[in-house]
Amino acid sequence: MSNKIELGIDIGRVVDGLSKIGYTTSSALCDIIDNSVRARAANFV
Repeated sequence: MSNKIELGIDIGRVVDGLSKIGYTTSSALCDIIDNSVRARAANFV
């Protein structure tokens, strides 16, 4: 028996919502890089 619950995510609504609050592509890329550095990632793809 699994306790997993799958949630259907509408990526279009997510992107629309993020863009409405001012989250840009460049902000997202900076967050990914920052999070990777903080996690001491060895590889960037």
